[in-house]
Amino acid sequence: MRPAPSPLRSLHRTVLVALACVGLVAPLTSARGAAPRVHAIVGARIVTAPGQVIPRGTIVMRDGLIVAVGANVAVPPDARI
Repeated sequence: MRPAPSPLRSLHRTVLVALACVGLVAPLTSARGAAPRVHAIVGARIVTAPGQVIPRGTIVMRDGLIVAVGANVAVPPDARI
């Protein structure tokens, strides 16, 4: 059996994880204003289910959420392709 970690070691680990998260999120929030809010992946091979494939499809994401997927999806004019 492993001995239980000391409370100080657990605190150090928690602080390191928190700092790492802040370091990863801070640049994203500062750059978010300039980044496009709509993205499109065009010409992608999309597997919708086992054995069901769209060979050249489009995926549209708005604010980090997928809003459209398919073979004949129109790319919004404000999308970053």
